[in-house]
Amino acid sequence: MEPSALNVYVGSVRLETGGVYHRMMRIVNHPLYDPATIENDISLAQTVAPIVFNEYTQPIPLGSSYVLSGTGATISGWGRSNTMDDGPAEVPDNLQYLTVDILTMEECREEREGSNNIFDSVMCVSSPAGQGACSGDSGGPLAYDGMVHGIASFVRVPCATAVSDVYERVYSHLSWIASVMI
Repeated sequence: MEPSALNVYVGSVRLETGGVYHRMMRIVNHPLYDPATIENDISLAQTVAPIVFNEYTQPIPLGSSYVLSGTGATISGWGRSNTMDDGPAEVPDNLQYLTVDILTMEECREEREGSNNIFDSVMCVSSPAGQGACSGDSGGPLAYDGMVHGIASFVRVPCATAVSDVYERVYSHLSWIASVMI
C-alpha cells in the first residue's frame, strides 16, 4: 500500500473523534528486518504536513538508555478488546492502556526457552493476569520514565496469557533512527 493512502491520527484518546488525521509521505522500514525471526521490527513514518503540538498532542523523547528491567511502564493501543483469537475482533473506541513490568533479558529468555527471536534489541513485558497487549496493538508504545522505550512487536495469541509480550527496544535503534530522519 502506498504511504499516501495511509494516515496517522493524533490528538485524541478516542478512535473516531477529537483528533487530527495526517497523510503519510513515506514509511521507512528497518533495512535489516527479518520476517522469519521478527528481528529489527521497527519502521519510521513521516507525515506530509508537520504535526502541530498543542494541549492534546505532545512529543515524547525516545529512550536514551538500555533499560535492564523496571516496574510501572505503560503500554497503550487500540488492539482487540477480547483475548481469544477466535472471537470477534472488537476494537475499542477508547485508547486502552495498562501498567506492565519490564523483564530482564534472562527472565525473557528463560520464559521462551529455545526461541530464536529474543535478541538484545527487544524487551519483554509482563502484565497482570488476564490483561496484556493484543492483536492490533503492534506498533504501539511502551513508555517508561517519561520516554518511549519500546514499540510493540509481537504478542501471544490468545492474548493476555502468562507469557510476556515482546517490544522492539528503541534504544537499540537510535543510530538507525537518526540516519533516516530529515
